[in-house]
Amino acid sequence: STHPPLAMRASAAAAAILSATGCVLRCVDALWTECNLDDVIDTTSSPLLADFWNTFIRNASNVHIDSGTALEEAKFFKRWVYILTKTDEMIQAVAENCIFGFLTLLLQAVPAVDYESGRDEAIVMLRLARAILDNAEQLEDFDAVAREASALGWEVLALRSALQVYERLVADTPHFASLQGCHGPTVYVYPPPHMPPSSSEPGHMAPVGLSTKQLLHSSPDNYLQALARGPLQCVFGMYGTEYLFHRRFSESLCRVDDPGSADLFFVPSYFKCIEVLN
Repeated sequence: STHPPLAMRASAAAAAILSATGCVLRCVDALWTECNLDDVIDTTSSPLLADFWNTFIRNASNVHIDSGTALEEAKFFKRWVYILTKTDEMIQAVAENCIFGFLTLLLQAVPAVDYESGRDEAIVMLRLARAILDNAEQLEDFDAVAREASALGWEVLALRSALQVYERLVADTPHFASLQGCHGPTVYVYPPPHMPPSSSEPGHMAPVGLSTKQLLHSSPDNYLQALARGPLQCVFGMYGTEYLFHRRFSESLCRVDDPGSADLFFVPSYFKCIEVLN
């Protein structure tokens, strides 16, 4: 289900973090290596959670774009993100307590948030992650902190890279358009049923406000509209070519709206994406 309060809290927290440079993570040197969830919430009734960061989260910091996270696993991270972002004070406490653990939670939860709650909320989470990381990197000794974290098993470089990749994927700017014009065969990109050709561009097809899950469950007619927006769960590894080729041809300067003038025809399909989501 959607969770509007998280989006509002995260937006406010991100703004506060950005406006208070150097403040939110001033305790990072003292706290981040402890990564003790008991400093943030009461774990007395669940002793296993006392070492929550190292037991359940650290191994997931190896966020690689060629593998991704199973949707059910992403839902696990999403549930914990919601638990640990109930207030602005808790967001700050978690960031100070275990910065790389918090970044891992956010990035691993993003695909599930994107699928179930919508792209807008996923973008808010990415902005929060960016605000936290940017603020931390301004610390004078952040390089030393990052090296120590890496030695303890936190994949700092993978986290930074995953954040950059997610930010590119959700951006509205074209990735593949050439500035030198069309010097090859023209291509016609088939639109989904009942949609004009100009609406077949990935990322700009589905009705505003509905998540991919809501679209897929509402009507089978929404299949292409839902999946061509590029669910973040479907852009990893070789399976991501379904989306990336669609986006590449849609942004190409060799694309034509008249099928009669086309040399090539691209018919979008998202069978592997459906398999991944299932």
